[in-house]
Amino acid sequence: MRRILLPLISLLGIASYVDARHNIIDHGAIHNQSDTATAFKNAQAFLDAVIAANSSETDREVYIPKEKGQFFTLMPTQLNNLKNITFTIDGYVYLSDDNKNWPNDGKTVLDFIHINDSEDIHIRGEGTFDGQGYWWWMREYIVANKFSRPQILGMNRVQNCIIEGVRFLNSPRFHMYLQDINNFLIQDLEIRVDVLQQKKLAIKYGKYNFKFGIPTFPLNTDGIDPSGSNILIRNVNITSYDDSIAIKPSHGDRIIAKCSENIRAENITTWMGLGMTIGSVPPNQHHSCVRNVTFKNVDFWFPIKAVYIKSNPGTVGDGVIENILYENLKIFTPVWWNIYIGPQQQKQPDGRGPGCMLYPISKECETQPRITMRNITLRNIHSVGGFLPGIVRCNETNPCTDFTFENVKHDGLISDFKYGFITENIFGKVIDSYPAPSFNQSSTNEDIEKIANYFKKYLHELEAVEE
Repeated sequence: MRRILLPLISLLGIASYVDARHNIIDHGAIHNQSDTATAFKNAQAFLDAVIAANSSETDREVYIPKEKGQFFTLMPTQLNNLKNITFTIDGYVYLSDDNKNWPNDGKTVLDFIHINDSEDIHIRGEGTFDGQGYWWWMREYIVANKFSRPQILGMNRVQNCIIEGVRFLNSPRFHMYLQDINNFLIQDLEIRVDVLQQKKLAIKYGKYNFKFGIPTFPLNTDGIDPSGSNILIRNVNITSYDDSIAIKPSHGDRIIAKCSENIRAENITTWMGLGMTIGSVPPNQHHSCVRNVTFKNVDFWFPIKAVYIKSNPGTVGDGVIENILYENLKIFTPVWWNIYIGPQQQKQPDGRGPGCMLYPISKECETQPRITMRNITLRNIHSVGGFLPGIVRCNETNPCTDFTFENVKHDGLISDFKYGFITENIFGKVIDSYPAPSFNQSSTNEDIEKIANYFKKYLHELEAVEE
């Protein structure tokens, strides 16, 4: 997985070489045109370059070049059975904004780049993938994306992969959706959703929320969503307005990874995200599994949530979330809950989802008895600003066990967090933390009602600030 140069030929002290990369221009790609026909032509050029690289005995690098002011617009490409291929992305790449002609399989649209059943893949460079997701986000709120939305990068059953350097911007949906993978390194890159551009479009099409002074959120624009084993994510900057990193469960029927395990994310900076996330984890007849996950050295700026572990509804099968560590987190002015462990909150525009976002004002937020949570540790976590410490809730028929909060402290916009956390069916220990969650005894109805009233006051004050 490296740039391959033919042997140097030296004559009279003068060295020369041949660039062995498969440049998409050499396969017919056209730059600086964004019409649909060109986008399909460029996708074919990219595919042809990949086929050529995958067929070569020596020249196994695909190249998207960089020139000042130059860009390429592409439609999606599906890639299968690659081995030992390097993708060097130095140029600026747009996903076509022609959603009406975006290919689909009859059920869902195709991801921009989707790689199946492959190994030894290296994606690198100083270029950019720009998803132009604004139009997809707007349509989501009127339930007009008939076949859902594409990811920029999707992978299934891929092993031994490095992704580094390349910027991922404005994905229509997740920026990276990596399923059933093993042995991955993701490092030294940025993922960003451009909410200012989205705001311009929201105002133009009447979807801007003037009351709160924010555009309609680009739902499900997660940063990195892996499910698999032996994954390291480091030195990444993410602004996503949804889950920054979300570890998805694996199941017993997967081919490569039966459990999402041995995963580490460290040295991460997030802006306006929904946190370092486990889940959502629904019960599964093949056993949903997430274990041995560490989030370490993470700075959260204006997070909607920071620590987020979420189960999902379901009545068949079971699952487990265990051996999870959050360590050395700094949280600056959280917008919503600092820490949320419990049922999935989000409700989609089409009505799907449990809709627990306003719990405890809204009491309809059932816990999930089929997902076991145990051995979850939060250590050295400091939050500054914000009003809402957290919620930690499990089911009375399957309580959470071996929870540890150690040096978890919140310095809020008000000095008295007298109502603290909402806790239900949590067993563990609390060491040198403020406000201290009531492990080993659940919050009373009176406590929850007080927090609900406090929550209403918080929303009222937030609205007053925006007006």
